[in-house]
Amino acid sequence: MTKVVKSIANQPSVLKQRLNRFFFQHKNIGRTQVKEILTELANSGPVYLFGGAIRDIALQGIRDFYSDLDFVVDCNPAVLDAAIYKIAPEHKIIKNKFGGYRILCDKWWLDVWALESTWAFKQNIINFESVDSLLKTTILNWDAILFDFQHNRLIHNPKYFDELTSQTIDINLAENPNQIGAVTRVLRCLVSKPVKQISLNLQTFLNTSITQADISHILDYEASHYPNRYLDGLNLADLNQLLSQPTELNLGYNSDFVLNPFYQKNLELALND
Repeated sequence: MTKVVKSIANQPSVLKQRLNRFFFQHKNIGRTQVKEILTELANSGPVYLFGGAIRDIALQGIRDFYSDLDFVVDCNPAVLDAAIYKIAPEHKIIKNKFGGYRILCDKWWLDVWALESTWAFKQNIINFESVDSLLKTTILNWDAILFDFQHNRLIHNPKYFDELTSQTIDINLAENPNQIGAVTRVLRCLVSKPVKQISLNLQTFLNTSITQADISHILDYEASHYPNRYLDGLNLADLNQLLSQPTELNLGYNSDFVLNPFYQKNLELALND
């Protein structure tokens, strides 16, 4: 039987309860700022929380949550520009090259963009049919989840909670406008999250990415983009070698997966963080 980390939200009702507590059932100044921005954005169209923030709240709860918050607004980009203009006097705002915005609140950076501006849609890598199509645009399966504020509902694939509670990650979309950023995010996930099993497709992605990238560039990228550095102590060449040997790593487990060699370190990191 697969060991499940106690704090992982194992069903939608548990995760929705955490998200509602975080956004609406509090008197925290930082969260109040986020709520006020959400209210303004909602005047432009339906707003969805997307990806890593939901994953982290599902994995660890809300007490120690300090990750960025990604919001997608289902509206025309010009309409979003007008909404951001109203918010601008109250917050530090940076516009990125993809047409989205970074907004600084008390404790969190908010990344906000219009649904149709999603990179994978604009590049015709993923066919846009509805907001559900966003689930196909994330790097990892754990990030493929949305929270619909208007209807208080989660949008995800049928196997999402099974993959989360079994601590199994898979590559969802390998194409990315920032490949070094993508592989850095995956490696940080292996080290800092309770990842027990890795799909063979993700193993292939890592082998290819680490072979093509200069390891020092990956470490430099982490140092310049994240407040906490998890990769300094890793020998990434050894990681590549380990991930190339599924037969040795895979004893006793599904043949479609390999074990994460840093799983025990993950647990120690969680206890000492």
